[in-house]
Amino acid sequence: GECDAGVFDGRLCQAGEGVRYSKDRDAAYRLMDGELEGGSLDLEESLRIMELEETPAVRTKDTIPAPTTFDPARLKQTQAYYVYRQLADLPMHESAHGPSPFVPVWKKDEAEE
Repeated sequence: GECDAGVFDGRLCQAGEGVRYSKDRDAAYRLMDGELEGGSLDLEESLRIMELEETPAVRTKDTIPAPTTFDPARLKQTQAYYVYRQLADLPMHESAHGPSPFVPVWKKDEAEE
């Protein structure tokens, strides 16, 4: 559905400026403290305001893949992946299923590059 981008406190209340993207990510609206303010924004402007590289991924019931049943071969493959990472002294926090497409891509500071 809709996606709000901004800074949120511990009670998940937005604080300050933010952006609300439409369900299809084809429109953006300015938010102030979680309330609509000022009407629609250009998508490029919304990315600049939130310092994002790209518009957040669409996540609706239609885009989430159907769950699969238990597969013993998939279990063995996943276990082997983590055993390999442990033996190679690689970080264990990286998923065997790859990175999540739903995490926002933030712009890098010029100092980091």
